[in-house]
Amino acid sequence: MEDIPSVNILEGIRPENAGTGAERLEYVALSQSVAEYAATHAERSHAFWSSEEGSVEELSKAHQLAAEFLLRTSLRATDSNDVNSELRAERFTDSSIELYGEPDASEIIPMMLDDFAFFQTHLHNRNVDRLNLNKLLNSYWGILKMSVTQEQIDNSGEKKTSISEATKKYGELLASKYDYIFDLVDESEIESYGPNELLDIFSTSLGLLSEKDDESWKEWTVELKEGTNTSVTAIKKRINVASSRALATKKDVKGLLAHEILTHALRAKNGYNIDDKKLATGLPQYIDAEEGLGILSEFAVTGEFPERARNRYIDIALALGAVNGKSLNRQTLFEISFSRAKLMNELSSEPVDLNQLKKSTWTHVDRIYRGGRGDTSTTNQAVFTKDIAYYDGYKKMRDYIDASYADGKTIEEIFDYLTLGKFDPTNPVHIKYLNQAIAN
Repeated sequence: MEDIPSVNILEGIRPENAGTGAERLEYVALSQSVAEYAATHAERSHAFWSSEEGSVEELSKAHQLAAEFLLRTSLRATDSNDVNSELRAERFTDSSIELYGEPDASEIIPMMLDDFAFFQTHLHNRNVDRLNLNKLLNSYWGILKMSVTQEQIDNSGEKKTSISEATKKYGELLASKYDYIFDLVDESEIESYGPNELLDIFSTSLGLLSEKDDESWKEWTVELKEGTNTSVTAIKKRINVASSRALATKKDVKGLLAHEILTHALRAKNGYNIDDKKLATGLPQYIDAEEGLGILSEFAVTGEFPERARNRYIDIALALGAVNGKSLNRQTLFEISFSRAKLMNELSSEPVDLNQLKKSTWTHVDRIYRGGRGDTSTTNQAVFTKDIAYYDGYKKMRDYIDASYADGKTIEEIFDYLTLGKFDPTNPVHIKYLNQAIAN
């Protein structure tokens, strides 16, 4: 059973031209991926049916079969010769929703209204592009106007995500327990961190962790990788610093350290420490808890909620047409996202040039439409909903930590438990597996 290759959706649907603004998304590895996984489909299916009911193995194989179907649907949705390409795009979106879920429309409207109110506060700000701001306001209101109630408008205000007491204490624990990492930022003369400065501080942090926390951190490395988003590859014990990311402030860097090292890498390391590869690389359906805890850790340390989590949630909803029933194509969503990014860039203490802003915005949008063509040849485009995990997962982990703290657990106990590996503490199958792994 162990020889059956795991289905890697992201490898197959990674657009070769993501972030470029190309008219259509192109895929180099998709066809080969589908063919390779098809060769072991029978074994994968048999493994599912023969697995113990209610086990991690059953959950894993069900997820793998769904992932394989999603890849096959993507291949058909991107086939220019398929006369049913629009139907294939709809099936891809449905399959993605089945795997990852979809945004809650009732939550999207208040979020967009809060954004709208925030945008309006800058109508008389001479430092912003007035035409761009008006375009952004018109885009938001055009989507909201037929779905919003007067009560919702009255209750809206400047966008702000409040921080709970338990989340605040979680951040205080991280700041105290790993003060020697955060001191690297506070004591540095660097104010703006580019990719090379981030590479240095991540490398130095790993060195300090191997001395002061756990020698097994020596097995971890940091590398520069093409892209705009920093990430962790657990299977290779590697942190990937994006070579094209925007400059980071000191606060940004602290957030990255909390998110990437003290969440993703730490949970992977601890999974390896109990000699369990599944807990090191992620139990099936762990993604909400994983990304949610990363966002929460970032929020807890910096005191500022990461806007990318909200923006991804909102923009996936807009792509699906979750607010007004009208789905948006990739080009239209880019225009809205870029107008918003341009405004926030004008208000930033570390603005970037417009070319870099366009690239990062296209990268953000292409994450949502990856798996489909992303062109305007069909009315409905394929939408990949995985990135709702950042916001949905944050709420899940916030509620879990709040409830655990209210039940009398200390923040130290909560932190130690959540960082045992890559699992979802709200999933009974995960909890059972984790307890057995620890006992063994």
